[in-house]
Amino acid sequence: DAPVRAERASARSWELAGLLRRTNLEAISRRFERYALAQGVVLPPELVRALIVGLRTKPFAVLAGVSGTGKTRVAVSLARFFTEGAAPSATRVAVVPVRPDWLDSRGLLGWLNALKGVWEDTEALRVLLHARDEPAEPHFIVLDEMNLARVEHYFAEVLSAMESGAPMPLHGRAAPIPTADGARQVPPSLRVPPNVFFLATVNVDETTHALSPKVIDRAWTWEFSPLPPSALARSWVGDRPRVTAASADERAALLDPTSADDPVRAMVLAMGRDGVGARVDALYEALAAHGRPFGFRVVTEVLRFVQLCEREGIDAPPTWWLDHAVLGKLLPALNGPRRELEPALLALRAALEGAVPREPRGGGVAEEMSPRSIDPLPRSAEKVREMLRRAAERSWVTFAR
Repeated sequence: DAPVRAERASARSWELAGLLRRTNLEAISRRFERYALAQGVVLPPELVRALIVGLRTKPFAVLAGVSGTGKTRVAVSLARFFTEGAAPSATRVAVVPVRPDWLDSRGLLGWLNALKGVWEDTEALRVLLHARDEPAEPHFIVLDEMNLARVEHYFAEVLSAMESGAPMPLHGRAAPIPTADGARQVPPSLRVPPNVFFLATVNVDETTHALSPKVIDRAWTWEFSPLPPSALARSWVGDRPRVTAASADERAALLDPTSADDPVRAMVLAMGRDGVGARVDALYEALAAHGRPFGFRVVTEVLRFVQLCEREGIDAPPTWWLDHAVLGKLLPALNGPRRELEPALLALRAALEGAVPREPRGGGVAEEMSPRSIDPLPRSAEKVREMLRRAAERSWVTFAR
């Protein structure tokens, strides 16, 4: 009817805006891929796209994988790409090596030196303060080896502030406190500015701690697999022209906020796009039947990822969009004992590999869905098969190798 058509037209108007921009996320992803290659960092194009779209969806990404796969170099290269083109400043990027003895947030945010009446600040806090004062530019905090310490011990305040929008308490004084060098004033509390992006690297071995569901649920997790030596050699031997850092338009595209009513329209569009809603329902039912349901936050961010892929002209079919959203948001939460997780993984594999009908389940916009079926999600299905193979060999199953 007329109201439904008006709603679809209004939703599509802002969606098409991303396709018409020359600085959409697809163009930015291709530029960053060349920028990283010029620095000797070889990245699969699909990983670059997924990483950048994920950051637009939620400014917190975890880069997982075996040691030596270049996770830290990728994080630092991405941070430099999005900050070097702005006016020179040393406080837009902080690379923070996490220490195993961190038991609270002092190593990350600093602490009050009561004897001197000053705040002993850190690189990360300087970036947060600078981002607050420069909201039009992206800032990055890279947590290197994030899980050498228990993440909740030192990162709980930041996670809570990112999710709620509430300020983090820093000190109990009524007035700001000067830093030890006198260059800054530290307020009693501080919100995490929306233009700050957190990139964390993690290894999975006997020296590290597992990430809790609280952390995984609030981040995108992308796994880095080692490339064959021949692939690296071919990339390094070829011509690697220098690529400039992100332009002002490209930096703005990473920060581009949507209007207050966009998330609702995004979910409506994504649910009705090529059977996405039916596939998400099938995944939920497969996991819920085995005590592993996922919550509203996961659904929202998966659908937001799919919507952004379409809006930003990501050069891949809709199946790819949902496949990588599931791979980066849903699957990393599947960790646990074999006897508990194996039945859930088997049901999930069937839901990922089987064809799901696009039949509408309700009225309104959903009535215009096509009755065909959506293709399987190959990358996510292969990851689940890999987890099942590991489950057959050990008593505990994890997402990362």
